[in-house]
Amino acid sequence: MGVTSSVSDRHAFDVEKRGMRRGSGVDPCVMVIFGAGGDLTRRELVPSLFELYRKQLVPERFGVVGFSQGEWDT
Repeated sequence: MGVTSSVSDRHAFDVEKRGMRRGSGVDPCVMVIFGAGGDLTRRELVPSLFELYRKQLVPERFGVVGFSQGEWDT
């Protein structure tokens, strides 16, 4: 049995229950995405990162580096 999630599960994620606090001190970090030109990145990773940013749950000094074998398009 695999773990499945739906869009409603994603929106129900409660950061307070997970022990995360807005404005808490976090070290600067960089996230590296391999296959950044792919469908998973466009549909899941980037929207999730934006939602974390919107909820102020990413460090002030946070970066994303993407690598892809294929060419990027619009």
